Amino acid sequence: KISGKTAEWVMDPVFLCNKSEYISLSDKSRCRDKDYIFAYIVNPDSRNCETKFTGLEKVSDKLGLGLRITITAEKVLESMASKNRFMYPYENNCSVEDWLYFIINCGFVVTTSFHALCFCMLVEKPFFFVQGDMNDKHGFDRIRTLLTTADLMDRVYPTVEDALHSDVLQRD
Repeated sequence: KISGKTAEWVMDPVFLCNKSEYISLSDKSRCRDKDYIFAYIVNPDSRNCETKFTGLEKVSDKLGLGLRITITAEKVLESMASKNRFMYPYENNCSVEDWLYFIINCGFVVTTSFHALCFCMLVEKPFFFVQGDMNDKHGFDRIRTLLTTADLMDRVYPTVEDALHSDVLQRD
């Protein structure tokens, strides 16, 4: 009101940029993986992280795709790797170009990240979101707003196992 201009409401600034800009950035990645599920797990809880990965392997088997994991908690991932809990390649805090490449070129996304959801919507990738014990205090309110506005709340599951028992993998 003060400036006399009408402000435009946008869900997140990533939507202000055309997806071709993000595709151009992803082209700078040295990755060339194909035929995989991209799992982007943000700040996993070490108490339930192994359950999430076990479920991811089942998603991979069900879709017949490999699994590419990026996680933002190196110590949890190293602990799991040392116990031979999964056989797929993973990244820890990869570059922006690689991260975009993984989303743009994958067959499916499983995530706990708001921004991964934004990019899935922008580049039209099938996905599901693992809510776990995330609540509004921890940022679930913005995820709910985004997905409700897009009529995609049916892609939110408490666990990977819950998603496996749904039809989310057959929808896209």
